[in-house]
Amino acid sequence: MTSARSYNFTNKDLRNRSFKSRNLKGANFSKADIRGCDFSYAILAGANFERVRTGMTFKRVILGGIIALFTIILTANAVIRTVFPSLGEPVGGKNWSYIVALIVSLGISGAGSGIINVITTQFSKLTFVFSATASAAFIGFVYAGLAADKNPQIAILGATICGLLMAFSRGRFPTRIVAVAVASAGAVTGYGLAFWLWAVALSYLTGKQLVWGIGLTMLSLTYLALTFNSLVLTFKGIKKYAVTSFINADLTNAVFDSAILKNTDLSGTMGIKDNI
Repeated sequence: MTSARSYNFTNKDLRNRSFKSRNLKGANFSKADIRGCDFSYAILAGANFERVRTGMTFKRVILGGIIALFTIILTANAVIRTVFPSLGEPVGGKNWSYIVALIVSLGISGAGSGIINVITTQFSKLTFVFSATASAAFIGFVYAGLAADKNPQIAILGATICGLLMAFSRGRFPTRIVAVAVASAGAVTGYGLAFWLWAVALSYLTGKQLVWGIGLTMLSLTYLALTFNSLVLTFKGIKKYAVTSFINADLTNAVFDSAILKNTDLSGTMGIKDNI
């Protein structure tokens, strides 16, 4: 088996390469261009990063924006085709069970993404998994339900299948790409539910049912705040996807002499304080 110390990337253009979780102990990256590289969870103890160039790449910024835009269009279409028409449905009507399931799915998806920015770090990973699964479940719920003429059982089955697929396949895709998609979906679902809640609140306020009207208004404002958090998370996600990432990497005794460190994510790294 080839020793990790035999890796020599001196003067190499390594932009946008992924070295995630790899054992690169003692590898030589001196004078290399590592902008946009992903070294998260990699073992880089004793590695040489002298005079490397780190930072964002235009290609990754554009790709991150495309991922966000595609997710927003996909999710917005689901919201427009289901949430807005549901406002005219009477309580207890033919499609009421579908609407209730839809709103619950929407609420979980929007809240899951929105709270990531406001919770403690120790729960962020769990919340991210929850949010990713909830967003996939919402998409599955809506499109499966539409295909089955708003059948709530089929919609729930679609949500379950998509949620499970996301949960089991999340590790097969770069986490930073998934983070952009999840935040983008959460922003749309959060806004969709905020709009629905505000419309229903207005009907209660008009009918002088103040308790319900005020309660739903406050809940609507809460989801608007969560929508804002999701939007912030989307932009942060695009930036994190584009920068050089050393998240949770082992950098014990790594050398960064004369390195140009720009837009570099060093969160959770080991041994970094003594080396940079």
